[in-house]
Amino acid sequence: MEKNNLTSQFLMTICSTLLLQFFLLYQNVIAASNFGISYKMDAYNISFNITTFIFSFFAVSVTTILVPALIKDNNSKGVNTFITVFGVLVLFVVLLIVVGGNKVTHIFGQNTLVSTLLIILSCGYLFRAFTGIFIAIFQVNHSFVLPKMVQAGSAMVVVLFLIIKEDQSIIYYSIVISFGFFMEFILQVVFLKIKKIKYSYKITFDLKNNEFKNMVINFFPLFFSTALFQVTILINIFIATKLGTGSVSLLTYSTQLYGMVNSLLVVNLLAIMFPKLVRLISNNKKESKKTLEKYIILLITIMIYILTEFIIHGRDMIAILFERGLFDTNVTNSVYNLSLLYFILLPIGAVRDLFYRYFYGDNDTKTPFRNSILISIINIFLSIILSVYFGIFGIVLGTVLSGTLSMFLIYLRFRKKYNVQLNVKGIIIELLKLLFAMVIVGLLMKQLLMLELENLLLIPISTIIFFLTLYLLKGKVFSIRI
Repeated sequence: MEKNNLTSQFLMTICSTLLLQFFLLYQNVIAASNFGISYKMDAYNISFNITTFIFSFFAVSVTTILVPALIKDNNSKGVNTFITVFGVLVLFVVLLIVVGGNKVTHIFGQNTLVSTLLIILSCGYLFRAFTGIFIAIFQVNHSFVLPKMVQAGSAMVVVLFLIIKEDQSIIYYSIVISFGFFMEFILQVVFLKIKKIKYSYKITFDLKNNEFKNMVINFFPLFFSTALFQVTILINIFIATKLGTGSVSLLTYSTQLYGMVNSLLVVNLLAIMFPKLVRLISNNKKESKKTLEKYIILLITIMIYILTEFIIHGRDMIAILFERGLFDTNVTNSVYNLSLLYFILLPIGAVRDLFYRYFYGDNDTKTPFRNSILISIINIFLSIILSVYFGIFGIVLGTVLSGTLSMFLIYLRFRKKYNVQLNVKGIIIELLKLLFAMVIVGLLMKQLLMLELENLLLIPISTIIFFLTLYLLKGKVFSIRI
């Protein structure tokens, strides 16, 4: 029953996330149509990436730390103290941005516009950071669908506001985006009450509490690990600003496409896998490692399938979604080529993040942090060097190469710490089956496309061919349950 429930929740979460991604994509379509790759869009993307850099690791870190703590004790003083201190810290950061944001943004140029947009978006991201707390509470209570539904509802309202006003400025666009974050926060509070989820929060400052101290010890390596990742993104944006007008927007559009797929599948899968891993790590580590191996196969199967579809149909998808107004065919081709490099990272990044979750579930945030420090330095170095020779493509290539190295290094750390070797041979065999299925799909689709059939209408056919080939090869993924 539990397996069926988790599977159904995953499918419902995927549907909810698809709805969310549709509205987020429509927001991007509106922005692309109105602002193209102009200096205004560059200013928005710079501000958006700075705020994402500052606040996203707050939300991600607090969720990851709270899940194990809430499973252990739902209403402890340590948990309440941690949430209180977290809230104070986030409010303090917003205040710093409002007061001194203009002293940072001059590095990127367009000082006045970037500073204004930065303040607007920071006020919205304040509420986005707090939703990380609610997501942890929902996940511990096996409620994975509702947070996504709330996000989708908020995004829908944002789209409605953007459609209503036709002649909109970039400032109006930013205000509406921030309002969506605020609405998401309010709705999550409301649904916590409606669902009658048992959690009683009280403002607490028991700073000497041992559980609070342990949470803080685990929080900061995770916090800085996520921050380092965002630093590399921010540096990549900074490098892109030196490569000509529109480079930031090209990089951002490509990153958003990769991020949408990552959010749709990887984030949802890991959200469901993580609480189960935490419980298994606490009660049966041997079983947890077997489950980890199954999860690896499941992740690489889904990600390589997505990569296959994007190689064949990605250009047409981007054209349908974005190609209008100032977003012309040349921009479509550039975004497709950049995104293709990013999509190669999908299976690699998914497996790496799964290993990270295993360490987090074992209350070890230091090992992933050490890995992140090294990889961030390598990523920055590669992006700078490769951008000299390959321009904006060099930035993405640096990210892909460092991401691949990150996955291998965290696996070596996993094997060293737990003195266990996963069935790497079995995983490689499954990977070869997937690559063979990818080649078969590519060859058959090439023949079908020569008949001048509509590209996107062939997606169901390519899907059937991929999984039928994998089934004939006796892929293990068909026996795996979440």
